Amino acid sequence: MKEAHVTRKSRTTEPACRLFGLVARQARKVVVFRRGPSKQCCLILWDLATDSFEIGQWVKTRVREQWSDVSPDAAYLIYHADDYRKDRSEN
Repeated sequence: MKEAHVTRKSRTTEPACRLFGLVARQARKVVVFRRGPSKQCCLILWDLATDSFEIGQWVKTRVREQWSDVSPDAAYLIYHADDYRKDRSEN
């Protein structure tokens, strides 16, 4: 019987990123939300026909991907971005 050695993984200094995609129904395109580090999010358009990427904007707030949607032809994107901070003053 072989012995199994379990080692603890040390935390890296690199921030983790998460990917989430919305597929357009009529176009061969995907809108990719790249989250990380922290509350930053990059919007990327992935063209599946040419396998190319078009980098969009960086949003420096929390984007709720589950409340977002893309139009069937991938021409429009609607997303929910929130910035709830306790130190924010109302004017």
